[in-house]
Amino acid sequence: MHWSLLLRLSVAALCAPLIACDAPAEDIPTTPAAPLAEGRSGGEPESARNGVADGQEGSERPSVPVDLIPEEEPGGLNPGDEDPSGEVPTSETDDTPEPQDPGSTEEEEPTAPAEEPVEEEDEGPELVTFAPASDCAQAYDDAMIFACAEDQFWRVLQRDLSDRKTVWELHETLESKLSANPDPYLHGRMVFQRSQIALAMMLEQQDMTVFLTLQPDMERAIEIDPGEPFYVTWLDTVKIAVADLLPFDIGLQSALDEGFKNVKKSNAHTTASSLIASFSGTSVGAAMSTGSPMDTIALLETWDCHPDNLTDDPEQLCGVGELRPCIDWCLANSWKAPYGGPGLMYHLGEAYARVGDITMAQELYELALDLPGAPTWPHRFVVDQALWDMELHVSKFTEIGYDQSASELVYANSTYGCVFCHGAPEDGIVP
Repeated sequence: MHWSLLLRLSVAALCAPLIACDAPAEDIPTTPAAPLAEGRSGGEPESARNGVADGQEGSERPSVPVDLIPEEEPGGLNPGDEDPSGEVPTSETDDTPEPQDPGSTEEEEPTAPAEEPVEEEDEGPELVTFAPASDCAQAYDDAMIFACAEDQFWRVLQRDLSDRKTVWELHETLESKLSANPDPYLHGRMVFQRSQIALAMMLEQQDMTVFLTLQPDMERAIEIDPGEPFYVTWLDTVKIAVADLLPFDIGLQSALDEGFKNVKKSNAHTTASSLIASFSGTSVGAAMSTGSPMDTIALLETWDCHPDNLTDDPEQLCGVGELRPCIDWCLANSWKAPYGGPGLMYHLGEAYARVGDITMAQELYELALDLPGAPTWPHRFVVDQALWDMELHVSKFTEIGYDQSASELVYANSTYGCVFCHGAPEDGIVP
């Protein structure tokens, strides 16, 4: 990778919020971002582009020919002659208004004032706002239940971490109140979000009391909405993580093989960008002897968020649901991932560190610190510590042994694995 590419991506990332100012967070309907401004194309008349009016020198249209100027009328006056009658001659095209009949009822129509251009109001920064804590008792139909469950999920995932257990229990209660045939997409989403709360509790709060519900909830979400590959890939990461903890290879290799197969099953709703981001943080932590870390690097080098692949092409879309241009999704931030830009670049850099590539890891870490939000990012210290001594940082992955797992060393399995990207900023403003 060349530094010029990183510089271009850094500049593009800083512009990304402007490029995609109407772009939504995932699953929030909006209009996709417009492309970057391009040079003006043809189509204007040559005279307009050159600033030449018709009839002037340089215009394609000639002046009025002399022989088309009407000659003097018979009996008319030559220039400079006076009318012997003493009357002032008038032109047939005299524009002097005739006096209006006092009895006339006609009134002149008032001239409409010229419209002043309306200036677009600055919408201001994107905010991270949350619904108040609620037991959703006011929700009396499926739509209200799903909406309230969604609101409470994001509140506890991003900010009110101590309420996670309460909302995890609430989701189960709300599911029991659904109608006989709820919407499968929204139903599956609610069940899957319950599993994500459980995973966040296990990682960030070390609460293992919910462990036995984690995999069953993901499997149930897939059963309810079998067409959503996002759930399948997350289930694969759980199977890999559990198998990787065991002292012997009991299902690890088969879990890895299945995961690498499923991560390629993107569709129009769920792009490969989201599947790769979700899968690679776990797969790269397996032992080198499994082949998974190098397979993960190969996968990441096809990723739309990899700087070698990332462009400002607005047709290149990433995400889940309502998609956004990849340059925005990968490098900028949103209310659902207020530090998604720097977080994803660290995610990618750490994969290279895992396989001993110091140069690529360092370039990506430095890019992460150039992205929006990096100065106020609560977990910037992770990147700063790595850059302080890159050899030491990389050695923690490379010196553990060829047959040893690094799953406990990767950030994705740390006590900040979720809030690393999704944590809410203290001032409530998306950086």
